[in-house]
Amino acid sequence: MNTLIAEQLFKLYPESPEGELSAMRAALVRRESLADVASSLGFSEAILLGGGASKSGGIDCNPFLPTPTKLFWALFILIQIGQS
Repeated sequence: MNTLIAEQLFKLYPESPEGELSAMRAALVRRESLADVASSLGFSEAILLGGGASKSGGIDCNPFLPTPTKLFWALFILIQIGQS
């Protein structure tokens, strides 16, 4: 994902200094940034959980369930595969 984001930033901002592009890329691929995007897209609500997982606090509290960040990565990979 780092490489793909870096390529897109370079295409969007070809005149920007390398350090600025690197800082933008780092901010975009941070776990917290991806979790924010995944949460705003409603990823957690889109996952159907069984009774036990729901009772234990759901997707945000169970370490064995995918986090919103992991769901974002999975969607991103699926989109990339679909575009290839």
